[in-house]
Amino acid sequence: HIDTSYIIKTTEAKTGQAFITVNAEGQNTIYVYGGANMTMTPEDVINSKDAIINADFVVAQLEVPIPAIISAFEIAKAHGVTTVLNPAPAKALPNELLSLIDIIVPNETEAELLSGIKVTNEQSMKDNANYFLSLGIKTVLIT
Repeated sequence: HIDTSYIIKTTEAKTGQAFITVNAEGQNTIYVYGGANMTMTPEDVINSKDAIINADFVVAQLEVPIPAIISAFEIAKAHGVTTVLNPAPAKALPNELLSLIDIIVPNETEAELLSGIKVTNEQSMKDNANYFLSLGIKTVLIT
């Protein structure tokens, strides 16, 4: 009983893929090929507006173009829908997007890239979280 009416098919690219490796210290590296996900446009999002308006949450990762995420989050915010961003794969984020996030879920590497604060202990993790809170993001979960 999953609603698939908002799935978009494209011939522009193949299905996106991600490959995860783990080093001897247990740290992972993820290699991502965005594929078809990276063809998503703000217009695609607008065509799915009804699904966003009727949702409780809109969750996004950076495996789709940032303009599409901004479009989805703008619609969500206008209708009281909570926005959640997992900023992976890590990259700098425009203020336009940061201002639309209710909940952010970065890992330590992504948090450092966005805040400039390396997570090395509990205090640096709190400093990192406070950075995101200072931007107006209501909830920070650093994994």
